[in-house]
Amino acid sequence: MSRTEISEITVLCLISDGDKVLLQNRVKEDWKGYTLPGGHVEMGESFVDAVIREMKEETGLDINNPELTEFQYLVDGDNWTVAIK
Repeated sequence: MSRTEISEITVLCLISDGDKVLLQNRVKEDWKGYTLPGGHVEMGESFVDAVIREMKEETGLDINNPELTEFQYLVDGDNWTVAIK
């Protein structure tokens, strides 16, 4: 028996300088307020390429060598988090 799942894959980028963190103030009605910059991973795109592209699109910043630090898997409102170091 085969099962098809549709997944929405997104990335967020945390940039800090001492005790300061870069946040984005979103004004779109579907997701208003302060958040970390990021967005959706496009088909065939790596997480690294996605976060580099999204940072450029959302903030105008060019970033290099981002590190994957966390992976979250959400199912029916339950949240599993795996830290990757």
